[in-house]
Amino acid sequence: MLIRRQRITRRRNHLTRAKHQQQVKNMTTIIDENKVSWQVKITIGTMIKINRETGIDLLNNPGSIPDDLEKLFAILYIILQSQVAEKGMTEEQFANSFMGESFSLAVDGFVSELAFFFTALDPKKCSAIKGIWRMTKEANQAISETIDNALSEVSTRLQEHAT
Repeated sequence: MLIRRQRITRRRNHLTRAKHQQQVKNMTTIIDENKVSWQVKITIGTMIKINRETGIDLLNNPGSIPDDLEKLFAILYIILQSQVAEKGMTEEQFANSFMGESFSLAVDGFVSELAFFFTALDPKKCSAIKGIWRMTKEANQAISETIDNALSEVSTRLQEHAT
């Protein structure tokens, strides 16, 4: 019985390692405006550093993904900081290499990796992260549409008033 358990455990460990190696090869790649590729890799170390430098504790509270763009940039920079240094870039140069769409896709890549980080640790957190981010994006889209509609209406009224 003990031998059988050891074989099963070894087999599970082998499968877990193989699955992990396959998943590590499939890390999220984001691309900035200069067509430079960045590998988004979240580890316990990066989570601790994010908490230390921003006060955002994603390790214990993964649902606390900020919707503040500056904080999201800070998190992205912390995750990619070693790659930024390897490429000989400053933080400002790195920041200037992202614009609206590329930054949005980069943040989506971060959230995807955050969810992946919790896949094995706590699948419920993984699902929660995906759900929270989806709702955040939907809310931001609705706000954006409301603002666009209001601006359009104001513009129309100004044109009518001018004539």
